[in-house]
Amino acid sequence: MDAEDREQALAETRFAHELRQQFEALAQRAPQPRRRRGMVVTAVAVGAAVAALLGGVALAGGFSSDPAKLPKPPLPAESVYPTNASGQTYGSEKSLVEAPDLIAAMATNGKRGYCLKSDINPQPTPTNTPMTPEEAEAMMDAGLRGHTIPVYESDGVTQIGVLQMGGPGTRTVYGTPDGSDVTKTVDEDGNIITTTVAPDGTTTIETKALDGTVTTKTLTAAEAARLKETPAPTPKPSHVPDKPAWLLDRMSSLARDAGDAHATARWELQTRYYLKRIEGENWPTSEYAQWEDVWLIIMHGDFRSGAWRYWLLDPDSHNIVSQGQSNQPFDTSSHSIQPMEGPVTLGGD
Repeated sequence: MDAEDREQALAETRFAHELRQQFEALAQRAPQPRRRRGMVVTAVAVGAAVAALLGGVALAGGFSSDPAKLPKPPLPAESVYPTNASGQTYGSEKSLVEAPDLIAAMATNGKRGYCLKSDINPQPTPTNTPMTPEEAEAMMDAGLRGHTIPVYESDGVTQIGVLQMGGPGTRTVYGTPDGSDVTKTVDEDGNIITTTVAPDGTTTIETKALDGTVTTKTLTAAEAARLKETPAPTPKPSHVPDKPAWLLDRMSSLARDAGDAHATARWELQTRYYLKRIEGENWPTSEYAQWEDVWLIIMHGDFRSGAWRYWLLDPDSHNIVSQGQSNQPFDTSSHSIQPMEGPVTLGGD
């Protein structure tokens, strides 16, 4: 066992010990008619040691996280997405399906709506296809500096904001025939900064201003190495929320309907393929359904049927895709399930 394996085994042992203590505390309170809220966590297992600790938690037996061979895409958009009064399909892009006419997006004002597919991915035409290297560079610079496109309601007509395409912080990376690595990015003033690193480490930094003025600076390999050691500025926080605005209300409603409005919840946007251990017999046989994105919600509470509940919600309709209950934590030991958001204690009347 090498050092990395020993470190992982130690981390799993610590996690298992903490998890055992937490669930032993829950078990001691079990005989009470109504357990008081304590420290509750979902079983986000990190390895085989935790799965063994929970003993029989898995609801669906063995599971391989290696991606299966996908069915031949794409399915027609009309077979999956809802359609508005104008006959346009709309929704969040799904795997194995043609993109809808209106693609879900968040506007710069924080409102959620839809952008025309033709605005996000315009088809090549004689006017937008570069014919020379100079035209290609000009188009790349324009893309980096960015532009906005309209964001509509699902009707495709009512505009509620704009989506920023490109802009400050956007970058593109590519290589050149001589082995150099090139990074192009744009700053808040609209300057295009092109950094070219030659095979010997020599670095050339070219800055192109909005008026076309170009300044160039060349660094030796040693100077470039020292520049890399300079701490990068702290990125500005994104306006995109950690979760959709509707999700907390939906979780509160589910908890209330299940019998405990004050349950503790965790959640994650996940591909359904990786949730076989949680869904068990509810896991779909359709390859298309297996590769849909869903919101996974796991709760612990004083429910009428089992102390643990899970729900899968469709990101567009917010409807329940799958649900189940258990007296033990669900097995989330697949490495494909990332650390979940939360926990939060829900509330309600």
